[in-house]
Amino acid sequence: MALFAYLIFAAIPFGYRTILYTFGESFNEYATISLYARDALLVLLIIFGMKRLWSARKLKWNEGRHVWLSLILGTCALVSVFFANEKALALYNSLRLLMLIGSALVIAGLLREKVIKLEKICAVFAGGAVIQACIGLYQFLFQKSLGVWFLGESFLSSGIDDIAKVTVYGGKLIRAYGTFPHPNILSAFLVIGLVSFIYLWFVTPRKSLTKEIAISGGLFITTLGIVLTFSRAAWVVATAALFFITIIMLSESRRREKAINLLAIMITVAFVFGFFFSPLIFERSSLSFFESSVNQRLLYNEIGLEIIEKNIWGVGIGNQVLYSINERTYENLGMPEKMWQPVHNIYLLIGAELGILGLIIFLRLIVDIIWRSKGKGSLLFIPTTMMLALLFFGIADHFLWTLEPGRLMFWLVTGIIMGAPLEEKLVLEEKAA
Repeated sequence: MALFAYLIFAAIPFGYRTILYTFGESFNEYATISLYARDALLVLLIIFGMKRLWSARKLKWNEGRHVWLSLILGTCALVSVFFANEKALALYNSLRLLMLIGSALVIAGLLREKVIKLEKICAVFAGGAVIQACIGLYQFLFQKSLGVWFLGESFLSSGIDDIAKVTVYGGKLIRAYGTFPHPNILSAFLVIGLVSFIYLWFVTPRKSLTKEIAISGGLFITTLGIVLTFSRAAWVVATAALFFITIIMLSESRRREKAINLLAIMITVAFVFGFFFSPLIFERSSLSFFESSVNQRLLYNEIGLEIIEKNIWGVGIGNQVLYSINERTYENLGMPEKMWQPVHNIYLLIGAELGILGLIIFLRLIVDIIWRSKGKGSLLFIPTTMMLALLFFGIADHFLWTLEPGRLMFWLVTGIIMGAPLEEKLVLEEKAA
């Protein structure tokens, strides 16, 4: 059972799939029904996980409001099918959401019952981050894909216009993708990996020099990967996460030395990358409201607000793009077909698809999950930082709600926070033994 759980975390970056059906006159990523290779693992995890927890009488539906709020959110998604133009697409997305919610609840239950451990989950995240950072490094250095398409890697070439690139001195360089559909999703995964390395740093005994060296190397490689995604949101989130975690750990005498050492390592890493990549970093760091990416996000937000205003019950989960195409919203705003994408804000997007009630339930669920970690120990703040980081990404992007790697990442992290409160005591007991 534990093996299934760890394999799911390891499978997040690998998105090989078969497209079963596409809605609309032309192909649109957000109007497709797909079957992913890792779906079998998810189904097995849910079936055997529920069976184990139920047989052991450990499936406690009254454990907290988050369980019922999760199920109500899934119910809202099912109800939204009736308001959708493409009901089959809405049904597919609602069932996929229910599957992800189920996996989160199982992960939470397995964590509470000590079948799986937070430290090992973080080790899986950390290992995955190193692998993805190395793939991203290859893609950036050679400006092409590695060729591991069977793992879900996109085909990358400097001659393809739709590939995400960074402009430097008039030239354009391909950003690191890893095996994700976009550099922004890779950057979110690498931030989760970075936070995982930080967790491992603080739970590793002081005298374990070999482990500390390995973790330091992992921090270096993962940070390099974050730099090469050229995601400004990731740069901000990673810096903020390191800052807040360090501040909290410095306030505890038993972790102060490790916090100072961690801060010294990360400052050194920052200076190294700042020296070698300063032209790229400075070019990318400048932000203007006149940039196309900023203007586009404002247009998407405008679309989301308009839909919510006209459809308080939503237009159906997974249907926002098709709805906007049918209503000629994109065309009226002068957006070319390649920009016919979801609203780049998961909060407005959820409101547009599930209605105002669905958005309220989602926000209430998030608040409940984060609030229940309050006062449970400083170590728990580290995985809670993963959730806060993803929520920040959701302000300016949609992948946590629309794309399978992002959705899986979000709900598995949600499951960690649901089941993690007992881990603080567990870790301390194990280290003292």
